[in-house]
Amino acid sequence: MSDRIFLSSPHMSEEGYEMQYIKEAFDTNWIAPLGPNVNEFEKEFAKKVGAKHAAALSSGTAAIQMALKAAGVGEGDIVFCQSLTFSATANPIIYQNAIPVFIDSDYETWNIDPNALEEAFRKYPNVKAVLVVHLYGLSADMDSIMEICNKHNVVVIEDAAESLGTYYKGRHTGTIGDYGIFSFNGNKIITTSGGGMLVSDDEERIAKVKFWATQSRDPARHYQHSELGFNYRLSNVLAGIGRGQLKVLNDITFLRDLEVIIMTVIKVFQRDGISFKGMDTAEDFGDYLLREKKITEGEYRAAMEKVKQMLNNY
Repeated sequence: MSDRIFLSSPHMSEEGYEMQYIKEAFDTNWIAPLGPNVNEFEKEFAKKVGAKHAAALSSGTAAIQMALKAAGVGEGDIVFCQSLTFSATANPIIYQNAIPVFIDSDYETWNIDPNALEEAFRKYPNVKAVLVVHLYGLSADMDSIMEICNKHNVVVIEDAAESLGTYYKGRHTGTIGDYGIFSFNGNKIITTSGGGMLVSDDEERIAKVKFWATQSRDPARHYQHSELGFNYRLSNVLAGIGRGQLKVLNDITFLRDLEVIIMTVIKVFQRDGISFKGMDTAEDFGDYLLREKKITEGEYRAAMEKVKQMLNNY
């Protein structure tokens, strides 16, 4: 086979929303970091996921580091981190000179195992934060995790880099813990080419993150920096891409394409005896979309017919 199957390639809007915002940035000469697109992207994103406040940053990795710093994580502190994840989840713990302790994953969710988490607290009682990942868009068992962390009075940071659009009992992943981070890398649900977002209901902490991420520049007439700063703010041009992407996040055409892709992959893997938990048939996936109210019954029937035809021809 000569054709390559790309891992989650970018999906730009057919309407060209992204280019409209990029053109606006160029026409107004807002090319540098910060600007109207950044401000509006933060507001629109927070509203979309149901968070009160958001800070647009240069990457999801930067967002994790800023969340750790906002949580007071520093040298020698212990941070519980999911073991099954990409290295970018754990690297910021090291950036803060803290100590990562990896927690095993649950078979049902592929994310932090609450039983293993409880056991880890018995071994390491003085934990500063817990970093939970919603891997591949699958939500962690947040009720159990939050109950355990609240009992131990520990900050919860959700790595929702891969789960924008995923709900857990009616709430967006990334908005259940104290902080949530999202990634807009080229292979994520939406993209800004590169970028990330930190959300929280704590207005003071988000304001502090924006301060740190803008080189911790004090409000003085001269260059004055009383704290260590970071160059982590998102470009106004890239934020424009993000604003356009948000407009098509729930595009039903995209959902249908996604459905066809997933079902084709499932069919191929089934031939080798590999199963996908809870979604081994086209109907399983269609039922999920219908249950989460991502499609109507009419769209469900049309999509299922499309999937069946494709699989019959495979």
